Amino acid sequence: MLSAPDRNIDERRPIHPGSYQIMNALRAHSRNLPTASRPSARRSKAAAFTLTELLVVMVIIAILIAILLPVVGRIQESARRTTCMSNVKQLAAAAL
Repeated sequence: MLSAPDRNIDERRPIHPGSYQIMNALRAHSRNLPTASRPSARRSKAAAFTLTELLVVMVIIAILIAILLPVVGRIQESARRTTCMSNVKQLAAAAL
């Protein structure tokens, strides 16, 4: 009886007897590969960020913050000025 991984999915169609030898040889070959060339080792290596990439992203974020802070300050000052002018107009209208 064949083991579960080697069993043909479609039992009506026979598998060539030599194909089991080929599949087993491929499995044995993949076990003997160095860890760097195994797919699982490559996936974990590619998913990580390098220190240089992280530093570049941090520098870009710092530059964007440095550009936006003065703009936000000007917008807040303009809002304060508008509120003050509105209050003065309301006081003038109430006095009349």
